[in-house]
Amino acid sequence: MTYSLTFRGLEFVIADLALASHSIVSHTLTSSKLLSSVIEAHPPSAIICHAFLVPLLLEHLYDEGHRHVEYTIIIVGEPTKGMMASVASNLKLLQFENVEREGAKREKVLSPIPSEF
Repeated sequence: MTYSLTFRGLEFVIADLALASHSIVSHTLTSSKLLSSVIEAHPPSAIICHAFLVPLLLEHLYDEGHRHVEYTIIIVGEPTKGMMASVASNLKLLQFENVEREGAKREKVLSPIPSEF
């Protein structure tokens, strides 16, 4: 399960199509107010968000006692050096550009086509 916290543009389309091509459920949140209830109901394996939302996301994860849960946060845009340096050990921060670049180098993985019921 992956969450996308409101970001627009080509990155959103790439991420959503890539997830959908592998039948990975993604949720797009348009308000940070929804974050707490959605994370509690559907714990994500990764969170994609714009750099300006990362401090809010980190604050939420720390305040809500998620320090024991491992999260991967993929950042769209340019994170600050302080942001990258102040992350707890249970969080992995990746930059979208790096994920995209590394993905382009790898062999393409084709998911099986779902059979009809």
